[in-house]
Amino acid sequence: MVGVVALGLAISLLTGAPDARADNLDDQQAALQAESDRVQASLEFVDSGIAKAAGDLVIYQGRLPGA
Repeated sequence: MVGVVALGLAISLLTGAPDARADNLDDQQAALQAESDRVQASLEFVDSGIAKAAGDLVIYQGRLPGA
C-alpha cells in the first residue's frame, strides 16, 4: 500500500507542477488546484487523508519557487 502511494506521488512529481511564473496569480492558483484535484483523483484507492495530503503537496510545491 505504501509502495503504491509512493509510486503515485513519484509519478505526479515527475509530471511537474504548473509553471510557477504565471502572469496571473488567479490562473496559477486555478492550475495548481486542477493539478491537486488530478493527483487526488489518481489516489482515490487510498485513504482520503493521504490523497488530500498529496494534493496539498502539489499546491505547496507550485507556490514555492525552486521546490
